[in-house]
Amino acid sequence: MSYRSKIRRLLAKRDSAIKNDFHGSHLHVINVYAPTSAANETQSDKFYKDLKKVYTRLSKWDSSIIICGDFNAVVGCSSDDLPFVGGHGTGQRSDNGDRLVNFAFSSRVSILNTIYPKRPNRKWTWISPNGKTKNEIDFILTNRREIAVDCEVYCDYLNCSDHRLLRARFRSTAKKEKSRKFAKAKRAGGERSWDPVRFKNTITEMLTENPPTCYEELTESIRSAASTATHA
Repeated sequence: MSYRSKIRRLLAKRDSAIKNDFHGSHLHVINVYAPTSAANETQSDKFYKDLKKVYTRLSKWDSSIIICGDFNAVVGCSSDDLPFVGGHGTGQRSDNGDRLVNFAFSSRVSILNTIYPKRPNRKWTWISPNGKTKNEIDFILTNRREIAVDCEVYCDYLNCSDHRLLRARFRSTAKKEKSRKFAKAKRAGGERSWDPVRFKNTITEMLTENPPTCYEELTESIRSAASTATHA
């Protein structure tokens, strides 16, 4: 099966998850399409219950998770929603918006659209058929806000769609992940400490009692003193 076919099969589901290697670290992308405001409460609540299950399962990987798609929700902004909802959302919060904000708090994920200040024409993601109503109902969320750089809307329309393309930019955390793994491995093997006073005394004693006659003897004395001054 081709890569494109796999993506199509994943996106055919209401909630789909794609796992990628992001510069050496794990990245999970969950693509969603939430029920509209016309759906009943049972359908809307079930959607977030299912999304929570998927998110919880992927959270066990200690990886970066991005959730994106059409949430059919208006979040708006409120100072009470910090830090997971920023102060740059638009519109009057809807019932689905309340559900989305509750999910963000319970899952500790940030709604990126609301964090970065943008001009009004860079915020709305959907336009009504008559062109009179514009709302921000598509969102990108992540559990690693520190890797996010920006989030904004492309101003151009997508062909045959009433939605505009929403994008977010992320920075690689490969170096941090490598350092974290190295630190874990070092702790597992035992910490090693350095005693500078002992090194000074040892090298002084060695050079006084047996002065080196060549470069090789000098470097060997330094290595030996360093080894003596290092403790596991």
